[in-house]
Amino acid sequence: MAPLRQMTGSSLPHIKVDQRFGRRRGAPETAVMQFVISPVVVNYKPAHFHEVSPGDLLEFHHDFALVLERMSTANSIAVSYGPEWKPFALPYLYVGCRDYTQEIKRLCPNEVPNSRSEAVYEDDVVKDITELILAVSELATLADVSIIDAMKKRVNLIALYDVFDQLFEDIGDYQIQIRNLRNAPSQFLLKTSLQTLAKHCPLKVDVAARKKAIEDASLAASTPQQLQKANEMKEALHITANSYVVSIGGDNSLWEQLPIVHNTFQSGNTIVVKPIEAAAPIGLSVSKGTTPVEGTTPDKVSSTTNGSTAAAPSQQPSSTSAKAAVGGAAGSATAAAKKTATSGASAASKPSWTTTALVCGACVAVTAGIIASIAKKK
Repeated sequence: MAPLRQMTGSSLPHIKVDQRFGRRRGAPETAVMQFVISPVVVNYKPAHFHEVSPGDLLEFHHDFALVLERMSTANSIAVSYGPEWKPFALPYLYVGCRDYTQEIKRLCPNEVPNSRSEAVYEDDVVKDITELILAVSELATLADVSIIDAMKKRVNLIALYDVFDQLFEDIGDYQIQIRNLRNAPSQFLLKTSLQTLAKHCPLKVDVAARKKAIEDASLAASTPQQLQKANEMKEALHITANSYVVSIGGDNSLWEQLPIVHNTFQSGNTIVVKPIEAAAPIGLSVSKGTTPVEGTTPDKVSSTTNGSTAAAPSQQPSSTSAKAAVGGAAGSATAAAKKTATSGASAASKPSWTTTALVCGACVAVTAGIIASIAKKK
């Protein structure tokens, strides 16, 4: 990190920058092209970012912003969750770059760059959760500043990791991706997979009924014609991300309202990440025009070739209903975040964390009334 310290003019005491987790994550020829970033803390051992003390998190963010400013091709931040997608019990994230090899040569000239491309799977599911994040009152400032500027200015982003951890925990394994790092608002995406959804979330009643009917028809088929018909029914049953009942902050209807976006990947490609337009595109999209942003890396690694997988269009709700649902679910998730940060920072460095009420409109059957004021996070 010596070149980084020299470039930033800082000793960077609160951050660790690596290419991989040592021997646990392979050699340069097998490791994915990405930076692995983690906070440096003393006297306690947090397993996740929401367990890092407020003071340590502020200082880590400041050092992280200084590092990102020197990574000219950095285009994405990724924070993974779940036992399969986050195998190590410590807070860490990934940074993807358009030109990862060049960044290594410039910032870490004595190291051999990782050479493996990110894995992109046909069943990957990516949804835009930007409005969901901005609906949390403590994070409203992110609508006006980029994520890099917010971290550099030591904006209190403690609620961000509480939302990441608690709002989507029913999904099991997932990754939060932050893109458009240098513009306001930065873009927040949630990435998971159909395999993960099938493991942790039930199918909708009507989809499950059709699936069972097809399975029963296949078992009961006694003639080639009956078997062919059962196979045709099976092929016509398309299981998509919205076929599952996914609870977000206790809300079972919000998942389907979140826009599906194109899956993207790292490896030096510039992708415009925007909602896949439905026949009548309305609703929850946060994109204002087309913003060039790029992908990043999940923990589920396998061999791959460069490419992107487009998810199917989703039916979008009305903008008013969607925003009301977002506000209600985000408020509920923030209300649930009452964990006390692990000790390790001085009392003076622990700002109080107070939430104002989030009002959920009566136009949706998602959440009724007003979300109560949230207790302070110490």
